[in-house]
Amino acid sequence: MISFDLLKQIHVFKDFTDDQLALITACASEDEFKRGDCLFMKGKDSTHLWIVLEGHVNLDFEVSGNSISKRDMISFASKTNVFGWTCFVAPYQYR
Repeated sequence: MISFDLLKQIHVFKDFTDDQLALITACASEDEFKRGDCLFMKGKDSTHLWIVLEGHVNLDFEVSGNSISKRDMISFASKTNVFGWTCFVAPYQYR
């Protein structure tokens, strides 16, 4: 379970009330992943907001144009980075 105190330390939740934070902690869970695990794929239903508690997360995606295709990567290495905002924005799919 994600602690109330941890959520208070995360910038995106800084203006939330204690009642709002309590609602988030009630539905939040803590999961552990291994190197190479896939958390989500582009186009799939966006159902989670992700908070990095420790470790390193790579978000990679394919960029194509002019018949050239390559993989670009965004890395999150520090604690309390948040990603997965598409769960709040229609059409609610990972991009």
